[in-house]
Amino acid sequence: MKGESMKEKYSVFEGLGYRPRYYLRHPIKWVSLKCRQIKWAYQRIVYGWCESDSWSIDSWYLKVMPNMLRYFAANTHSFPGTTEFPTYESWINKINEVADAIEGYDESKWDEKNEYYEEYMNELKNWQVNDIVSHGTTPTYTKYRQRDKAIAANAYVQFDNAMRWIIEHFHHLWD
Repeated sequence: MKGESMKEKYSVFEGLGYRPRYYLRHPIKWVSLKCRQIKWAYQRIVYGWCESDSWSIDSWYLKVMPNMLRYFAANTHSFPGTTEFPTYESWINKINEVADAIEGYDESKWDEKNEYYEEYMNELKNWQVNDIVSHGTTPTYTKYRQRDKAIAANAYVQFDNAMRWIIEHFHHLWD
């Protein structure tokens, strides 16, 4: 299939939740987890979502929607043909831009964008607990937090614009 490689796994069977050694000592817990994961897989097949997705709808949406939009962009055969999107390429580019904006709102990826992250983490490793307690923060922390806040503000604006675009063009998101 044309966009098959773009599909990212989002499985109920990912991760054990605990260390594997824990399950060796508590095999009943492992069986219980596997039973729940099978139930969630069944719910996804039948309903399109499972109860574990509803525990954190925001992270589910940030994981699923960008991949779905990219897959749609790679496999769609049509475009609105409006003045805003007169060509197929302009439509595809905008869908990918929206997918990037939604994916950019995922907080787990912000540290990659923060140029002070590595410096701050290295500084934390070198500081003693007493130094942090007595001084309150490390010298790089202020720069790191300011940059983190700027990344968050920018990500929010882009996410907000992307969601508004989805609302405005919702009826065109079909193939």
